[in-house]
Amino acid sequence: MADSLKSHQQDWELLGEEDPLWAVLSDAQKRHGKWDPEEFFATGVKDIAKLRDEQLKPFGLPRNRGRALDFGCGVGRLTFALAKDYDHVTGLDISSSMLRKAEEFSRTRGVANCSFVHNTTADLKAFPDREFDLVYTNIVLQHVPDRDAILSYVSEFIRVLTDDGIAVFQIPAERNLRVRLNPRRIAYSGLRAMGFSPAWMLKAFNLSPIQMNAVSPDEVKSAVENGGGKVLRADRYDAGGAGTTGYLYFAVRG
Repeated sequence: MADSLKSHQQDWELLGEEDPLWAVLSDAQKRHGKWDPEEFFATGVKDIAKLRDEQLKPFGLPRNRGRALDFGCGVGRLTFALAKDYDHVTGLDISSSMLRKAEEFSRTRGVANCSFVHNTTADLKAFPDREFDLVYTNIVLQHVPDRDAILSYVSEFIRVLTDDGIAVFQIPAERNLRVRLNPRRIAYSGLRAMGFSPAWMLKAFNLSPIQMNAVSPDEVKSAVENGGGKVLRADRYDAGGAGTTGYLYFAVRG
């Protein structure tokens, strides 16, 4: 697990340096720095409005809007949108280069009630129990290369939740053969092993180290229960392009 996370970190350090906005929200038309920052961050505002006004409303949770965790925050696309609803938002990411960009955007956009934490392990030991009213992550866990690490994070989401909080997270449940083989990822890995520059491969051939993973709903449910929680609902949710199907999970303590 440690080796796969180290390689994963290296990949996302590179992406954070070379094309951070595209790596977070991978629109083919926005590659190589073509995302307009205002347009990019507006997608986060839209996503969090849907979370608040539609997805969380049936549960009446979280009951308090004190602290929120944006897991896999990247450059802060969702962090800054959450900061409008919560007293304080912590963005956590495996990539220090992404976090540097997030801190820059935080200053330029005047968002004071957020902070950023670098985390490279398959846990959330940086935080105590019952720290957050909301734990939210979207199009993040699917890129973690180790399934055991994904399930460890899910259990940790429950541990750091307040008693009246809620965790909302998306994970693919299956991938088709094309996604599993991922020719761009295979070509990238092979050329990197031969000594080619990762940055050159990103720019010259549009290769990418981004990978997709999947975990079954039964495994997710077990991980939530192992963390001392329960799944309230799992909504069908497809993300990451054609070839992946999965669920958006809503989980609480108890």
